[in-house]
Amino acid sequence: MMKNFPIDNQMFWTDELRDDVFELWRTSLMFFNKACELTKQFPKNVPFDIDIQVREASFTISEKIAKASKADDIEIYQDYLMDSVDAIHNALAKMYIANKWGYMRLDNYIETHSQARRLAAQIKELMWFHGLQVA
Repeated sequence: MMKNFPIDNQMFWTDELRDDVFELWRTSLMFFNKACELTKQFPKNVPFDIDIQVREASFTISEKIAKASKADDIEIYQDYLMDSVDAIHNALAKMYIANKWGYMRLDNYIETHSQARRLAAQIKELMWFHGLQVA
């Protein structure tokens, strides 16, 4: 469970913070796996390789969280977490396009949209609990 305490360069990585970031990373990988499952249902040779774009955008979320976990500076850590939130929005934009083009069912889009919004909220909550600036 996350505890509300500010972090600084003196006590940057605590066991609790590592556990929290690991949980975010695991959740982001579950989102990526869901995106991969959904894009398998797309027809072959979709325009603009929207299936590949959805997978790449979804993978970027966990990639940014992983990079945050290796940061040795609070500002870099914060930047990577905010980049992961931006990646969530990018993945959702690609999924929205896939839905509008008829490659993703509306119920699947709504489900992944909700999952992505929860992940973004978890990231922002983690940042807030540790006294970081949340945009």
